[in-house]
Amino acid sequence: MGALSKPRNIEFTVSMDEFERRVGLISDYEELSWLGLNIDNFSGIFHPWRLAELLEFCRLNCDYHVVTGIGPGRYINRCASDGGSYFLARGAKNPDLMVNYLLDPEWPLLLEDGISAALAVLSDIKNRGD
Repeated sequence: MGALSKPRNIEFTVSMDEFERRVGLISDYEELSWLGLNIDNFSGIFHPWRLAELLEFCRLNCDYHVVTGIGPGRYINRCASDGGSYFLARGAKNPDLMVNYLLDPEWPLLLEDGISAALAVLSDIKNRGD
């Protein structure tokens, strides 16, 4: 007797902006707070010990789903029990969508731009009294 298998059609991107837009990732702490979720950071990250709370929220609010951080720069658009971090999303629920923004050829430039902007702000604060 043979077995049938449906192959997975993984959709992979290196653009975090595209991934966030498609899955509707919610990273605004004010929006999460408005939804009634207790917030312990400003970036919308939920730690693994809060997974049950997120799953219960999604069960009661079927428009939302869980996105899992599975490693540095890597996110999948589904709930995985062994994730390192979790996010709430309200967009495409395609479980085969994933991102690894560290593979983006532009990533070193984006990182340098972000660090330069942060250093400029710190320099302004430091030299404000001069």
